[in-house]
Formats: sequence, C-alpha cells, structure tokens
Amino acid sequence: MKSIHSILGCLLLSWFWFSAPAQNKLSGYEYWFNNNYAAREIVSIVPSSEHLLSQDMDVATLPDGVNLFTIRYKNEEGFYSTTLSKLFYKAPSVPAEGKKLISYEYWFNNDFSNRQQVGIAPTTEHLLNESLDVTNLPDGVNLFNVRYKDSGGQFSSTLSKLFYKAPAISDANNKLVSYEYWFNKDFVNRQQVSITSANEHLLIQSLDASTLPDGVNILNIRHKDSRSQYSAILSRMFLKKAASPVTDNKLVAYKYWIDGNADEADTTILPAATDLVFVDTSITLSDQLAGGDHTIAFQFKDLNNTWSVPYETSFFKEYEPRGSILASDSYSCPGTSVSFTSETIDVDAISWDFGDGESSSDFNPTHAYATPGEYTVTATISHIASGKSDEISLGHTIVVHPTYSTTDELTLCAGELPYQFGTQSLMATGEYTETFSSQFGCDSTVTLNLTVHPEYDVMYSGNDLTLNYLVDDSFEEDVLGVLPEGWTIRYNGTGDADQKVVNSPVKNGSQSFQVSGSSWAANLSKNVASFPDKVTLEGWMLAENVATGGRSGLAIGNPTVGTWGSFLARVEFYNGNLITYYYSGGYGTQYILQPATANSWYHIKIDLDFSTRTYKVYINGHLSSGTANEETYTEFPILPTVNPTSIELYGNSMIYFDDIKLYATDQAQVTICESETPYVFGSQSLTESGEYTETFQTVAGCDSIVHLTLQVNPVYDEAVEKTVFDNELPYLFGTLSLEQAGEYSQTFNSAAGCDSTVNLTLIVKSSDFTAPEVVCNPIEVILNNSGEYALTTTDIQALSNGTTDNRDSYEDLVISVEPNTFNCQHAGQQVTVTITATDQNNNTGSCQTTVTVTDNLAPEFTPVSAISVTAEEGSCYGLSNYPIIEASDVCGTPVLAQTEGLGPNGLFPVGTTTERWTATDASGNVATLSFDVVVNPNPAAPSFNGLADQTIDEDTAPIQISLSGLADGNGCANDPMLFTLSSTNEQLIQSWEVAHTSGETTGTLSMVLSPNANGESALTLTVTNGASNKQSSQTFSLQVNAVNDAPALVQTLSNLDKTTKDKFLAKFSSEIGTVFNDADEGDRLTLSIKKSDGGNLPAWLIFRNDSLISNTDLVQTGCLELTLKAVDQAGAETTATFNLCITFPVGVDDLTDKNAVKVYPNPTRGEVFIELPGHPQAGTIITVVDITGKTIKQQKANDGGKIPIDLTQVKNGIYFIRTDTNGEQTIHKIVVSH
Repeated sequence: MKSIHSILGCLLLSWFWFSAPAQNKLSGYEYWFNNNYAAREIVSIVPSSEHLLSQDMDVATLPDGVNLFTIRYKNEEGFYSTTLSKLFYKAPSVPAEGKKLISYEYWFNNDFSNRQQVGIAPTTEHLLNESLDVTNLPDGVNLFNVRYKDSGGQFSSTLSKLFYKAPAISDANNKLVSYEYWFNKDFVNRQQVSITSANEHLLIQSLDASTLPDGVNILNIRHKDSRSQYSAILSRMFLKKAASPVTDNKLVAYKYWIDGNADEADTTILPAATDLVFVDTSITLSDQLAGGDHTIAFQFKDLNNTWSVPYETSFFKEYEPRGSILASDSYSCPGTSVSFTSETIDVDAISWDFGDGESSSDFNPTHAYATPGEYTVTATISHIASGKSDEISLGHTIVVHPTYSTTDELTLCAGELPYQFGTQSLMATGEYTETFSSQFGCDSTVTLNLTVHPEYDVMYSGNDLTLNYLVDDSFEEDVLGVLPEGWTIRYNGTGDADQKVVNSPVKNGSQSFQVSGSSWAANLSKNVASFPDKVTLEGWMLAENVATGGRSGLAIGNPTVGTWGSFLARVEFYNGNLITYYYSGGYGTQYILQPATANSWYHIKIDLDFSTRTYKVYINGHLSSGTANEETYTEFPILPTVNPTSIELYGNSMIYFDDIKLYATDQAQVTICESETPYVFGSQSLTESGEYTETFQTVAGCDSIVHLTLQVNPVYDEAVEKTVFDNELPYLFGTLSLEQAGEYSQTFNSAAGCDSTVNLTLIVKSSDFTAPEVVCNPIEVILNNSGEYALTTTDIQALSNGTTDNRDSYEDLVISVEPNTFNCQHAGQQVTVTITATDQNNNTGSCQTTVTVTDNLAPEFTPVSAISVTAEEGSCYGLSNYPIIEASDVCGTPVLAQTEGLGPNGLFPVGTTTERWTATDASGNVATLSFDVVVNPNPAAPSFNGLADQTIDEDTAPIQISLSGLADGNGCANDPMLFTLSSTNEQLIQSWEVAHTSGETTGTLSMVLSPNANGESALTLTVTNGASNKQSSQTFSLQVNAVNDAPALVQTLSNLDKTTKDKFLAKFSSEIGTVFNDADEGDRLTLSIKKSDGGNLPAWLIFRNDSLISNTDLVQTGCLELTLKAVDQAGAETTATFNLCITFPVGVDDLTDKNAVKVYPNPTRGEVFIELPGHPQAGTIITVVDITGKTIKQQKANDGGKIPIDLTQVKNGIYFIRTDTNGEQTIHKIVVSH
C-alpha cells in the first residue's frame, strides 16, 4: 500500500496468462484503453507457447472512473487471438507525499455495516498477517474485503478475495497425515508425501524443478488429514532461472538495510570472490534513526549475479534526546504571536523558556511578548523512560520592537479633498485616528486634526443683480415665536407651537425658522402660484441630529398628489449624510451626496429644469455628485408627471432654515445699457452680453468660482423718413407737433430702459382723389404636394401687370387679390378672382380675371413587398396572404384597377407570378404598383409499392425484382430518383443496381449474390428525390439457402517414382486449400485412393492416415495409374489422377541408402535421438503423433549431430515420429515405456 493514492491513480497492474497451440508460438501482443484502438501499444515478446503478462501500465491520461482495458496476442504466423477486455476503476489522483497508512477495515461478504476497523502505527506500507474469526460465517465459499485509510482520510480501493470455509469437524484427534504437490497444471503427475501425524506441519523441503521450463512456474500444494479430507490448495508463483554456466560459484558482494528499507540498502563489493563472508565491521547508523528496537537485514550476491534470500536480525539502539527549535519570525511587536516549532528525535517531553519569564510544555507553542526587548529562547528536551535530557537554543534572539502614538494638525481647502489619511478618504473637518505600520511592522497610532475651509461655486449675487423672486423669506420681518407669514402646517410634528421663528441659531441676520418633528414628522408648506420651466430653490439649513434624527430637509412639492403628498425633488439629512431623491407614496432612487455634521449650517441650492425633468444640487456653492448602486451622477430625475405647486420644509427632529428663496433660474442676471460699458467683473472688463466665470479668494485663502450672466441692452441712433399728405398735418413726433416738412430730432426711452435718438425726415405731399387704373390678366397655377396653392408676389404682379396711377408708381400701389388661395376643390377649374389696387391717398380701383387651377400629382400606392409562400405538400399551387391594395391622393380617393396577375383570390402556380395595379385620380393622373408572388415547390416524399420477401438458393444467377408504383413526389416536374440498398448481412450481396427511367412508374432491382454465401438478411431499398432530398424506404427479407459445394482440386498431383526398397511413398493433406478446396465453411474432406480403373489397391500398397505406404516384402515393379478422391461431409466428391512407378534399385547407393533416418533407443524410457546423416538437417520438421494421429510434440532441427526428443512427459504407449525435409517425409514407430 505504499503511496497508495498516486500509484492507484496512475498505474494499472495487469496480470494475464495466455497460451498458444503447440505448433505455433506467441510473438507479441497489443493493448489499448477504452475504444482508442488508434493509440494502441504494440509489444514484442520472446516466442513462447504461453505468456504471463505482469506489467505496470501508465493510465495517467485516462479520465477518473471506470475505464476499459483490451488486449490481444499475435502468433508467429501473424494471426491475432480474440480480444480480452476488462473493466477497471481509476481513482482520482491524490498526492501521497507525506501521508502514511493509519488504519484498515475489513468485512465479510456484503456485510459492510459490521465491518471491523483496526488502527495501525503510521507507515508507508503494511503486511496484514492476522488470524480472523470466521465462526459466524456460513460454510462454503465466502468473500473477504479489506481497504486501508491514510493520514489524509482517504481510503484505498477495496481488495476482495474468495475463500472456502470447511464445515466444522468435531474430531479432536484429527491430524495431518500427508501432503501432495504438483507444478503448474500437471495434477496427473503430482507427488504424494506422507508425514508423521501432527496438528500442524512446517514444510521445509527442496523440490526438484529441473524438468520445469525456465521462467514463471506455479507450485500447488494441499494437505490431507486422518479423515482423508484435503485442505484448500495453496498456490505460489516462482521464477525458475536458466541453469547457471558457473560451476564453481562464489560470493562477490553483500548489502544490508535497516528496518525493512531495502531501497536504502548499503552495498559492499568484496575484494575477491570467496566461499564464505564473515561480516565483522562497525555500521554507522543514521542520526535520524530513533532509539529502541530495530532490525537489520543482509543479502549476498554470487558469481551468477543472483542475490540470496535476506537474513534479518534485531538490535537495540540507545535513546539520545536531540533536535532543534525554530521560530516563525526574528522580529515581533508587543501582543503579536510568534510560532515556535520543534524537530526532535527520542524526545517525549519538552519545556520552553521564552526569555520573558514565560514557559510552555507544548511541542509547537505560540507566544506573544508583552513589552519591547530582545529575548533568548531555549528548550529542555527529555526522554522520560531513559531519564536522558538536553537543552537546545534558538539560533537567534527574538527582537520585540515598540509602538508609537502622535497627533498632527492640517488645514486644507475643500478643492484639495479627498485627503488620503491611511485607509481613510477624508472629506470634512474633524479629528481622525489611523493605525500605521512602523518600519518593523508594528502598529502605531496617528491622530489628525483636520480643518477644511470651503470653496464656492455660486452665481453672482451682487446688489446690481436683477431677480424676480417667487419666494424670498429671510424671516427677519416675521414675529418672533410664531409661524412665519405665508407658511401652512401640513403635519405638526411635536406640536403647532414648535413651528416658529426663533433667534437662535441663525445664519444671516438675527432670526431663522424652526421646524420641530419627532417620529411624527413636521411638514410646512408655502404655495407658489406658478413655476417657470427653469427654477432655483436655495436656502440654509441646520439639523441638531443628522445621524439618527430621521429625514429632515427642503423640497419642491405638490401636497395634493398622493396620501402624504408628493416631493418632486428634495435634499435632506439622513443617516449621517446629505441625500437627494423624489417621493410619491414611495422612495425613488436615493443618492448619497456627502457626509453631514450635526449643528452645522449648509447652503443648499437646487436648479430644476422641468423641460428635461432633471435637477442639480449645489452644497455650499459646490456642484454635488451623488452615488447609487455604485454609480455616480451629477444630474438627478424629477418625479415624473407631477407638477410643482409649493416649497416644502420638513423634519423628523429639530431642524432650522434661513433665507429660503425661489426664482426663475434664467432671470438671475445683471442688466445694463450699452452706454454703461465696460462692466468690471473681477479681472474682466465686459462689454457684451454673455455668461462669465471669475475666480475669487475667500478669507481663508481658498479659491471660489462665481458665475455671472450679463445682459447688455443696446442704445439706438435711428434715421427715419416719413411721407404724409397735407390733409394729415399736424404730424406728432415725440413731444413735437409738426406742420411742415423738414428734419427733426427726438430722444426716446427703449423697452429695455436705455435712451435712444431718432432723426426724422418729414415729407409733405398735396391731396389726390383719382383711383388707379387696374389691368387684369389670367394665369395658371399648379397645386403643391399638399393639394394647395397660395398666390405669390410674382403671381400678383402677373395678374395686375399694366396697372397705373396718376401720381404713384406701381411699386407704391397696394395690390390685393381675392381669393388668393386654392385647393383640390378648384382642380381643373377656372376660378374668378378680383384684383384691387390702392394708391397712397387710399384711392382704389379693381377688375376681375380667372386663375386656372391644375393638379398634376399622381396618386401614391402603399408599398407592397414580394410575397413568398410554400405550396401544399405534393401540390403545384399555393394560396398567398394577398396584401390589401391601398393608394392615396392629395385630392381625393383614386380609382384602383388590376391590369395583370391573378388577384386576391387567385390560386398561384409554383414559380413567380407578377401582380400589377393602377390608381387614377380625378385629374387623370395614374400611378402603377407591381409585386411578385413566389410559390416555392413542396414535393411529397417519393414512394413505391412494397416488395415481397425473397427465398433462393446460394450461387443463383442475378435476382431480378420488379419495382412498381414509383413516384418522385413532385407533380410539377420529373425529379431525378436516387436508390440505395442496405443489408443487415453485407456478406450475402456482391453487387446491385436499379434500372429506372425518370418519370416512369416501374423499374427493376438486380442483385448479384456473393459466391458461396448463404444466410438471411433484411434488405432496405430507399428512394430519394434528388431535388428535395426527401426519401422513403421499403424493407423485405432475403433468405439464401445453403447448397453444398463439391471439393475442387487446387494442386496438380505429381507422378511418383519409387524403388522396391521405399516404404513411405507419399503424404497427402486433407486440409482445406492444400490439395483440394471446399467453399463450404467448416467442411471436412475424407481422402481415399483407388486404381484409376476402379479396382482396389494391390496388397503391397496401403493408404492409411492420408499416407501411401508400401510393403517392401510384397512390392511389385511397374506403373500404376491411381486416383485420389476427396469426399466432403455431404458426399460431394472430386478426384485427381497420378502415376506410381516402382523399379528395382540398380546401384550400390540405392542398396545401402545413405539417407536412412536413425531413431534410437526404441523402446525408450523418455529420451529419443534422431540422426539424419544423409539429409540436410537445417529446416527439418520433426513431429511426434499418437496412434490417433494427434500431435504430441513438434520441433525444428537447426543444429548438427543427433537431435534429442524429450518424451518423458508422455504416457506409455506407441507413437510415430515423422520427419519432413523439403517435402520428403519418413515415419518411424517408437514405443515409450517409462
């Protein structure tokens, strides 16, 4: 369980055993996780008939949770095994560094609720070797479950093992009497060993494993008692190494380690190889090794590079208290804790001395020093049982630095705010305290007395300012102790008598207005007859309690709206701040303007603009900004929809007001005459109207801004010429009464009050009584876009062209026309008009003529966009949402007519149809409207009639299936039709096609079956409209019945030339694909040989086990034509013919046969040797089969000399040894008798 979390999170321990047939060997394997075959790992192995896979595999990149491991093996022929898949769980990665196992819990079967929890000494690994009580478990197979917990509280995955609980046996005399063991799976050759009867048996025995293969093997053992009952089988894996090439083995090195830490072993190389090592040396133990009992283990290595089994013994190390102490800081401050830690060995008690008279017995204490100074820290460490102790010191002193306290004075102007004082952002006069950290990190207290002088941003208010006050209450003329004139009590707060004029406190003058409220507010109202669009409310106010005194302030209101009245804009003291908002049955957004101080006068000015429904607030001459919802604003909303009617003063506690004024904002200006310029404003000399800004200094030296609106009214000096008739004298000019022509001068006062001079030239004419001679001319006018026309000066001149007067010029005549305006009622008509001319003596003349009124403006259609609709499925037509056709004309309703298209009730075909309309007004002006109606096609899904199920035999010629009822689903056009065929058994059909002509309702499906394929499949034919991609399908079944295929010859047989000495003539293989092939899966072939004429083989010729053998004692010379017949399991057959010719040996070599194969000893007890003196041995395959033809052993001869064959593991009996060298075979019988 070492590093349990990190290992289980990153590695998968795989342990699998695979084996291959004896004729072939495993050469490699590949594995992958989940379905990621593309990222598989390919591993080669030493060719082996079986392979035990025990491997750590990296799974760090896999997701946490359940994953799938898949593996398969490959043999030497390149064929893969089936895949083996196993699910496994990957736990989330938890760092194991510094963690140890502290306990485990176990339970049986599924009884988790009764699990047993066992604590253990913290360790990185734990060997569980305990006797567990299972008396309450049922007899038979049970499940043991165990899991471990570490110091981080994390559990390992659960390990579960099956075990068998045998029934209880009451025979107290029952004893063990024997045991038996076997290796691997060779139970048949198990070894049975009797022992002296005993209750228990310790098996210490050397077991012969010389015949076992090198590599991993398994030892299995079980004991038998006096009742002939066997114990459960104990199986252990072990590694058998290859035989050592060293005959005189010696020791060359040794290593040792403490307390099982083999990874930290110290290794010593011996100066020379030796039979015996005597370890007599002093071993230096680590200073980190604690006192007490320990173990030491030794292991020795020989010339074969093999280590011995470890030898372990115990020893005792004396206790020696030691260690060091540490502090979290070298510097501190009074009252600040310092953390101390100890790192000790062989210590179970500690006593700290902090140097200030204080102590502690905690191993890792904290301590706070009360006073500044430098302190030495020591600790006495002890091991109580041994009585040993030691004193250790901190490597440095602890220096405690002092703290400080001071007071500073500071004066600022308001424009320098905010002032940053530590963590505080200061905005007002006051005393403030802040804690700062000294250079050593110790807190020090600084007190700041801050004085803030105001800066102003105000409108000019000099004595020459002209204002029209709507309200101007200084309360100086009101009677002391009573309600001031013009104010009404709406709510009386603490009582009517408390709402009064007082003489303390005051701001300007000697009196102010007291408003007294409590939980029941006081509200005083002053009605204002009318409010201009831009109005300013200003005044002074002071509250005794700004923190908890409730809401107190001034506002513009309307008491008649809402239960408690409405406040369009109000500024008030609330919760220690000055705030602004509106109210009408509920509070609008409340904006915090600035902190407020009790018993301090504040000048409040509210500029309201009812055209934009917004207002601004000025406090002590400064434009204020307000915050709400973490946003900052300088303009605030006025209560919507409600009109102002009054000024409102109110309070939930004691509040005072002074100099309450209301005036039109744009009237606050200085007005002068042009002759009074320049106007001096600070450093500026002003001569023109405008808005000006100047900066002045207050008595405290703070800059303040004053805004001036200056109106400069002009002074006039005008020259005027006037003509009169003599009968109009005298002519009055100012204070003068004039009787004759001449030039005169007079001074007048302008509307703005500025003196102006007028110079008059008076002309006097004699009287005239002759009327003008008027000439009338007809004209034509055209109505405008509004259907109207008004005569212009040019038109009047054209109508009256030629008119004259006896004394006055045409330009001096006053000419009028009636009527002089025309509209649609006059369109197309000649309207009679009267022209009148008046001369300067008021003599008039007139005549009549006509004005032709023309309308040439065409009507206007309401625009219509193109219409797009989709036809009903399978239809070639669609209905549209036809628009309402509307047209207008300035001179009445035009007449509508459709000139092209299908109209509102039309059934529109697929495609585009153009609709065209005309509108004609009363004057014959015509307008045209056209738009398109687009009907999009909507074909139905294609269709065809169902297909009948098909049943045929395999290898049938192409299948023809008629298709009927084919329709593409589009009744408007012939769309292409596409066909697809899917099958649940892709192996049955080799190819297919559909013959169909577009527009036809019939077609043919042709299918070609795969050769020799049979079985059943569900076929689905799908037809798709190539234009709309809509499709439909029909499914039918195809049953292909299996038909037996006769074998077929795939390899021509060669003629055989042999001598009478040859015993083995030929071997013929019945394996499919060697000589004969058979298309039927799993079919087997039976071979036989007869003479080609049908006769039986001669007595000296035998065909057995697919081999042709001769009896050399009876063999006859000559040639035979033989026929080899192959018959499958259904009885179908095929044949192949070849010639066998037998001759006598003619040479010495033929008689002696240098190529004779020798097999000995025969019979044998286990080991057989084969010599092939006349044959090339390389590449010879040697096969051992039993009398049933089953292969027992097969190997390849690659080396020279005699070839050993190990038959020690086979049973007694008769076997055959076959050699095969380049196609030439020999067979020898061998008898095994152990």
